[in-house]
Amino acid sequence: MVAVAGLPKFDPETWDFMSNEQLIPVEVAAKLLEISAERLRQLRKEGYVEFPERGKTTLVSAVRGYIRFLKDAAAKETKTSASARTQDVKTRLLEMQLQEKERELIPQQDAQLAMQLLVGSVSTVMDTLPARITRDMELRVKVEDEVRKAKAQISEAVGRLSGAVADGSDIDEAGSKART
Repeated sequence: MVAVAGLPKFDPETWDFMSNEQLIPVEVAAKLLEISAERLRQLRKEGYVEFPERGKTTLVSAVRGYIRFLKDAAAKETKTSASARTQDVKTRLLEMQLQEKERELIPQQDAQLAMQLLVGSVSTVMDTLPARITRDMELRVKVEDEVRKAKAQISEAVGRLSGAVADGSDIDEAGSKART
């Protein structure tokens, strides 16, 4: 005989565990499932466990019902988390669309085109500098050489920045490398 404080006496030696009809007190079934008797009653109300008699159930009904409840809860959680992930993606997409409309986010191609147009404008202005600075051919050659070096540095910096925009790396880091 097994005596559990507050529960009726229960003799596992004489009890047929596989019997679908042997009734056990709800408190015993709850102890075996490591849940409260009140929770087992809630599972009965939800249709998971049968109580053929008031305050009594079968072990098979209690175990199967509890397993079915756990599986249903796990399935709901999976659906809920998948739904939450889908909602997160939709929210992120809407945020990006809003940022684009507010011009906080611009398409990669637009950013690269803007850099190329700026470099083209700067290059055109720089090409005219030597002639505007001096008529002295010796000095003009030196200025042209410095302009060519400056344009090469600008071109290299724009290449790094375009690469950073394209692959999503740190633009500040690419810009600081260009300045050194």
